[in-house]
Amino acid sequence: MRWCCGRCPLTSADQLLFLNERSPVLDEMSISYPNFTDWRNQNHVFEKIGVYNRNSYNLTGYGEAERILTGQVSADLFSALRVNAMIGNASSRMTKTNLAPRR
Repeated sequence: MRWCCGRCPLTSADQLLFLNERSPVLDEMSISYPNFTDWRNQNHVFEKIGVYNRNSYNLTGYGEAERILTGQVSADLFSALRVNAMIGNASSRMTKTNLAPRR
């Protein structure tokens, strides 16, 4: 398995499984976060379950706006792959209270 900074430290890469969802209009789409949390909480088969989502956003600020590709991952994905986040803290699961707007 290729990794962004060399080889993935996971020694059992053949035990990784990639899942996605389907809809009547899309053959392949990211797993919804509510479905992911249900699957994670009801899991009795896999050692770890993580989720990621690819997207793109407009980055604005000084100068001309630029379209950038992004990835959003759950903390569970880092521990499933046995790697650490390069920036930030990926050791705890986020809850809806973490995502609520601050007033």
